[in-house]
Amino acid sequence: MTITSKTFATKAEADAFFNDEANNATALTIYKGVITVHYVEKDATVETVVQSGKFDSKGRSIDYILGTNVADGIAYGWVQNARDGKEFGTFQRSKAYNSIDHANIANKRIVAERIAKLK
Repeated sequence: MTITSKTFATKAEADAFFNDEANNATALTIYKGVITVHYVEKDATVETVVQSGKFDSKGRSIDYILGTNVADGIAYGWVQNARDGKEFGTFQRSKAYNSIDHANIANKRIVAERIAKLK
């Protein structure tokens, strides 16, 4: 994930940028009179590997890759099966969400359900 910052002359300009969901803003800071908005760069893909603590019949770790991406102001999320931290099986389709936060919440729920089904 690439976090970028942008400085604004007025708080009103910063608030407008921050409140526009298409900008994917994560924080607004004011320090010593400098107004800055921090945001995730557009089209930034983030993937995180989650280990289940279980192993398959070949002794490989059963893992999941949680992915998020923002493209054209739309947040996407997906969960990919993995073995030993590497993609495994059929590539998973991404689903559109209202925000990166919603995508992350859905990804975590999906992974929890998949781990619960493991024996």
